[in-house]
Amino acid sequence: MARPHRALWILPWAVLLASVVGADVARWTNERRVENTKNFLDQMFRMFHHGRDSEALRNQVRMCCKKIAELRTQGTIKQPDEELANFLRGRKVAIAYFGLTRSLTTIICNLYTRLYAPLESVGIEVHSYMHTYDLTHLAASKRNPEERAKSQLLLPNERLLLPLNEMAATNQSAFREGVDIKDFLPTAARKTKEDHTVLWNLISQYNSLEQVTDLWKKSGVEYDVILYVRPDMAWLGPFPLDVLRRIIEERDGVATNTSTTGVKQEVFAAASWMSSRGINDR
Repeated sequence: MARPHRALWILPWAVLLASVVGADVARWTNERRVENTKNFLDQMFRMFHHGRDSEALRNQVRMCCKKIAELRTQGTIKQPDEELANFLRGRKVAIAYFGLTRSLTTIICNLYTRLYAPLESVGIEVHSYMHTYDLTHLAASKRNPEERAKSQLLLPNERLLLPLNEMAATNQSAFREGVDIKDFLPTAARKTKEDHTVLWNLISQYNSLEQVTDLWKKSGVEYDVILYVRPDMAWLGPFPLDVLRRIIEERDGVATNTSTTGVKQEVFAAASWMSSRGINDR
């Protein structure tokens, strides 16, 4: 019986090796493309930090973010359910940003790909509003690890990265001068010498929520849903579109079969942050 030619058993190993090498080359090429896109993105970030405001520049940032997401997922971005898409198409949603923009450059791609992209993929009309404070330095705090650096700088022009319809910035020092902190303290705590940093932050946050609410209300647009979002919070996954459907159906009384002609009830939904059941700024 003739011995098989050596090339016949070498061939499968060669094919396997070629496929492994090919996969490594493709992975390296993909990573290189991501890196090149990120470098280009960094150049645009520098333009924004120098105060350059341009819709075309914002669109380029968004396109870069989309490209990076496609490269990292190799184009396997999940498409929304058709029935859900038909229900949400043409709806109006307002994104109301409140608080400081202390890490917007870091998470802007996260916002564009995991918040804006899912909403716009089903034909939702999205408007954005923001209220913030014109701080340049972040006050140190024992509560938040990210605030322990006494000289941490804030980049006020970061907000230009977002497609804002309206924006307002309050001078925080002037705002706090008009607030008597004792009005918010229990009697026993009014005589202490604590600086009440956490309470001041909370009061500032509620003021920011009120101010951004005024902004979208003044627009005169009747929104189906208003999303209150911190501009320094990254999303772990795409925004859950089914939540919007549940909110709209409950508002219209569809979910509970309690619809009243011409009457829409207000619905509040909050993410279940840890054990606080949504009643938390985080």
